[in-house]
Amino acid sequence: MDVAVAGLQKILTFVVIFAVLVFFHELGHFWLAKLFRMRVDEFALGFGPRLLRVGFDGQTEYNIRAVPLGGFVRIAGMDIEDAAERRLTGTAPAAAPKEHAENSTETTNAVLMQQEAAEVDQADPNGFNSRPIYQRFLVILAGPVFSVFLGWLAFCSIGAIYGERGPVTTRIAAVTAGDVAERAGLKVGDTVVAIDGKPLEDGISMVMAIRGSAGKPLRFTLRDQAGARREVTVTPRTEREGGASVGKIGISPYAPPLRRVGLARSFALGNEQLTEWLQQFAAIFSSARRVKDSLGGPIAIFQATGQAVDAGGPVPLLLLANLSLSIGLFNLLPIPMLDGGHLALLTLEGVRGRKLTAEQTQRVLVTGLAIIAFLFVWVMFNDITRLFRPG
Repeated sequence: MDVAVAGLQKILTFVVIFAVLVFFHELGHFWLAKLFRMRVDEFALGFGPRLLRVGFDGQTEYNIRAVPLGGFVRIAGMDIEDAAERRLTGTAPAAAPKEHAENSTETTNAVLMQQEAAEVDQADPNGFNSRPIYQRFLVILAGPVFSVFLGWLAFCSIGAIYGERGPVTTRIAAVTAGDVAERAGLKVGDTVVAIDGKPLEDGISMVMAIRGSAGKPLRFTLRDQAGARREVTVTPRTEREGGASVGKIGISPYAPPLRRVGLARSFALGNEQLTEWLQQFAAIFSSARRVKDSLGGPIAIFQATGQAVDAGGPVPLLLLANLSLSIGLFNLLPIPMLDGGHLALLTLEGVRGRKLTAEQTQRVLVTGLAIIAFLFVWVMFNDITRLFRPG
């Protein structure tokens, strides 16, 4: 029963995190569209059949749909792109009624695109495509911006909700039974004073020294709880982590308990974490191998959610921050069907002084769909192979 409850908790946490991520992203598009008085027909969480109509403000329906993994904002005047995407993904309604079945061969993509172009040309003046480029650009940009904002806000809230942890020390808080450290004679309560004669400033420097020395003997200078010193030699075992080989010996350094801080300090900590996250994100692109090892899809996210639930405390909030920032920046990639692709097309429209034709739009969306399909297959392959990767 406990296993079932724990599994259900992980699933619910995964769904809630995903819903929050989608809600904030789509809220950005929605809020800017409303601000510019564009007509918004629907704001929905999920896909598929409508489960619940939450509200209606005279213009916009607020719905919850059956499949909880996603969501959308339906803005009037974007029909030509929406209809093309529905056709390409196989979700378009039938193009012709039965009484015109004999003429169905004439209902080609070109005809449909002409119909869509006519719809856009006769669009509501409050529709998306009737508005200046800068308004359309900001409406599209608002989604990724809100995702980044949510990630930053999650980082900033951790100090106020859970607290700030003091510096990790070099005192050993736990030793894994049967691992390298126990066999070498390290004990709970020992303090690692130096490694290979080099004094340690804190627990992080100790961990980094161990991780960077897989398979290499290290000389530990220890001080026990009575103050007596001794030296032992420890050779970290090699373990695969994130596609890289790291050293592990089976110890956990002591970290002081969390202590809640005020809003000013909490926001300062959030800014520090965001800066560190952006630096780590930029470092990913230093090599193709790092990019591949960093890619993760639904399976990887579900696994990370389970680990976050098991860890408890601020870890689920940290996961939310990481995912939201990743979604925000990923959506800025200039790939058609992503927000970044729309921004690139709007920039092109501004440069050339006119919109793409319906046929050009179709070609762009076909290209975007192919790229997204390739990325999806690549990510899923990464997730599955990672499940069976040793270490």
